[in-house]
Amino acid sequence: MNILDWEYYNSHFPKLSEDEFNKLNYSCSVLVFNKLIKDIEELTEDELTKVKDCICNVINYTYSISESIRGSKAPLE
Repeated sequence: MNILDWEYYNSHFPKLSEDEFNKLNYSCSVLVFNKLIKDIEELTEDELTKVKDCICNVINYTYSISESIRGSKAPLE
């Protein structure tokens, strides 16, 4: 189930391009969904907003870590 779209992400947590967001959205959403105590369909509107915000933060964190790893690798010569 995909509860987060580009428009929401970009209006609240703009850091990535739409392409980069699309690459990370599913895996980060699954990571967050697996930690939920409630079924996603049982969340209140307020809880759903908090979950969306959490997914956005996980997306930004995951992207930052991957960029950091890429930037710290010495070029192969």
